[in-house]
Order: sequence, then structure tokens, then C-alpha cells
Amino acid sequence: LRLNAAGEPEKLNVVIPTAKVTTYNPMRDESVRGAGYLNAPAFPKITFTTESITKEGDQYIANGDFVLLGKKAPVKAKLKFAATGTDKGKQFLVMVGEATFDRTKHGMRSDAKIGNVVTVMFEIEFRK
Repeated sequence: LRLNAAGEPEKLNVVIPTAKVTTYNPMRDESVRGAGYLNAPAFPKITFTTESITKEGDQYIANGDFVLLGKKAPVKAKLKFAATGTDKGKQFLVMVGEATFDRTKHGMRSDAKIGNVVTVMFEIEFRK
């Protein structure tokens, strides 16, 4: 995360280890990380790199490239500051957000039962 002089986000690059993605259901997590979905052994990371970040009210809209299963597609993520502070003498910042994407644009099979459009909610902690 890079902040501008006003303390607002201007650049964000996220790398998510595929093997750490969780739905908080161990049996479902095993399936999600498997070959039918995230294929963690073959694609060990998911990335999001911003092209632009704009402020809308109390949130930020981050437009960027989302790479999943080796395929890149544009995605818009909504971000909000959730907390700031100091821990053990180090500054930290927490942002929460959500993004929606069509998983079939990344090579996953279409599935009417579970749907193709996925909304992901996330929390990111940055430490200085």
C-alpha cells in the first residue's frame, strides 16, 4: 500500500497465497483450493494490482487487474479504513473491502448451481 501526502491510498498491490484462502469451513476449503476451483498447487498465488484509486464518500474504489488461475481480468474493489494504531512501537493500518468478479473469466467452469459471479469480502492489515 502506498499512501499519498494526504494519507489516502494511491497504489495497492495484493498477493494472496492460494493455499491460505479460507471460507471458514475446512471441508469446503479443501474443495475450493483443489483443481476444480483455485488449483492451489498449480497456481500458488492470486494477485490484484491497482491502476487507479478514487475516493467516493467514506470509501475508496480501486480499479485494477485481478489475476486468478493465470488469467487477468479487470476488477473493481471497494475499500474502507477500519482501524489505525500502534502495536509494539510499530504503526498499523487496517482496511476492509469487497470485490465482485466473474470466475468464468478466469477459466473456471460455469455452474448454475453455485453461480459464476463471486463476491469476496476481505480485511487487509498493513504494518510499517
